[in-house]
Amino acid sequence: MESWVVVTGAGSGIGREIVLALARERRRIVLVGRRRELLEQAAADAQALGATCCVIDLDLGAQGAVAELVGKVHEQCGRVSVLINNAAVLAQGPVETFELADIERAVTVNLTAPLQLVRAFLPDLVATSGTVVLVASTAGWVPFPYTSLYVATKAGLRMWGEAFRAELEAQGARLLIAYPPFTATSMTSGISDGAGVQVSLAPADLVGRRIVKALNAGKRELWCSWTDWLLASLEGVAPRLMQALMRHQRKRFQRMMAAADAKL
Repeated sequence: MESWVVVTGAGSGIGREIVLALARERRRIVLVGRRRELLEQAAADAQALGATCCVIDLDLGAQGAVAELVGKVHEQCGRVSVLINNAAVLAQGPVETFELADIERAVTVNLTAPLQLVRAFLPDLVATSGTVVLVASTAGWVPFPYTSLYVATKAGLRMWGEAFRAELEAQGARLLIAYPPFTATSMTSGISDGAGVQVSLAPADLVGRRIVKALNAGKRELWCSWTDWLLASLEGVAPRLMQALMRHQRKRFQRMMAAADAKL
């Protein structure tokens, strides 16, 4: 039975670039996302590079979406050997601006859905000695102001992955946690232009290629930026210093998050 790679959030940004990097290896790829037009365009570009693609459009934040996705993958494609959890919601802004629906959606898409997908595809991943990829964030380490909900979900994803790693490896499968820097995607659109501060955004294609390279190399962790690694390390060894730094940068982050025009 042929095995497949499942990529969530595959229609744009980092997810699309992961798909294209996999396509150059002529992989079988399941593209998952909310916007079918974007998924179909990404699939067409991937097929032109030699991939075999299956498109499944659904919203991972919707009730029953995970069960629907797993059923469609097994029915339309086959066994899964790599699961790349990339879909995410930025969930930025002051806490008082969030409705309950905002909180529930961020927790579902960023944390609950990846956990459920891993649980559902675990028999496939074990049978194929496969790999789980969690596209996490430096925000899972560093308490950036005005991103508290996003920070909470990404920190939860990171810590769940680290705790689950030993269980997964004992069954013969692997886990890669990737920490992309601020990347030029639809989720961050507006930050570099509207924040009134200089913000460097990494190219999505570079990040996507590095994640696939780390996947193929069997790495357990990927930092795409040494400055992000340094920030995370500083939070670990000097949390009070980090808090002081975040207080100093509070207004900058407030402007940046106000300029971000996507709550996906």
